[in-house]
Amino acid sequence: MELYQTGVEGDRFPGDLHAAHLGLATAYPASGEVEGAGTELAAVLGADQYTASITIRLRKLDTLIGSGPYCGSWPVIGLREHIHEVTARPALASTPTELR
Repeated sequence: MELYQTGVEGDRFPGDLHAAHLGLATAYPASGEVEGAGTELAAVLGADQYTASITIRLRKLDTLIGSGPYCGSWPVIGLREHIHEVTARPALASTPTELR
């Protein structure tokens, strides 16, 4: 993440960084660290727009944390509410053939 963020500005794309944060956010609940997922998601959920692929990954993460052992905890409930708000917005197509 640090190398990516310090790279040449023209070579950095927000969608790639969002995908990296989502990858980390998905790994945290598997190791019992729900708060870590929230920290990683904060970097994603604050964006104004998302590609369709990021929206799909957010929905998959929502399903994962909604069915896990922490599904009733306040941090997870809050994360899921925020994910639902964000994924209700229209997504940008990252490629001309990608579904929205």
